[in-house]
Amino acid sequence: MLESDLKYLYEIQKLDIEIDGLKENLESVPKRIKQLTLDLEKHKSSIEREKNNISELNAKKKESSKRLENIITGLKKNLNKGKSVTSGREGEALLNEKTHLEKDKAMYEDRLQELDDSIKKGKLNLSNLEDSLGDVIKSTEEDIKLYNKKKKELTKEIEILDDKKKRIAVHIEDTTLIKKYERIRLNRDGIGMVMIEKPICGGCFVKLPYQLYSDVKLNEEIHYCEICGRILYWKGHIDGK
Repeated sequence: MLESDLKYLYEIQKLDIEIDGLKENLESVPKRIKQLTLDLEKHKSSIEREKNNISELNAKKKESSKRLENIITGLKKNLNKGKSVTSGREGEALLNEKTHLEKDKAMYEDRLQELDDSIKKGKLNLSNLEDSLGDVIKSTEEDIKLYNKKKKELTKEIEILDDKKKRIAVHIEDTTLIKKYERIRLNRDGIGMVMIEKPICGGCFVKLPYQLYSDVKLNEEIHYCEICGRILYWKGHIDGK
């Protein structure tokens, strides 16, 4: 009977909606696991970047220290030359040289202090990253286990609901009805049939022609929305009110 077929189809759709929700969660599991793995790799990359940064800073410190040593050597030579100055012009030249060397000395001393501060900060960051790596790895592994467990649970739930669908489907006398429903559902966001209790489609919300609305209530044959194509059924035929 048509009324029985629609009631069974209504039950199938309720299961389909539940299955779709479970499948959506199931599809998100690999994405979440991938994101966890990426986050772990980012943490490891941060450690490597910090190591490289410290290495670069140490190289700059070594170069600046060498230049500072050369400047200090230059100042000593300047001092020694000053002991044997024989003319005012020579003394003025040595004084200018000394002024430039002292200026460079102050600049490189400041630079070395900045590099030392940056190296200290970098080592602290590196220490924090390395100390937390173990916790991140452990947390990631635990979360992946939970997601894999969830994946199994969701898969099992879907199998159970699919089995319920099959057991309900055998009671539908019009075997073509399920095929029509599945085809519509595929093209209409997972909803193949809609309930109406007034002359408005429950799927696309377009006002139904009065004659179509009356025919649906009569329940003598299958009717479809003229706009979205979904199967229409009268609320009273499902809940008996």
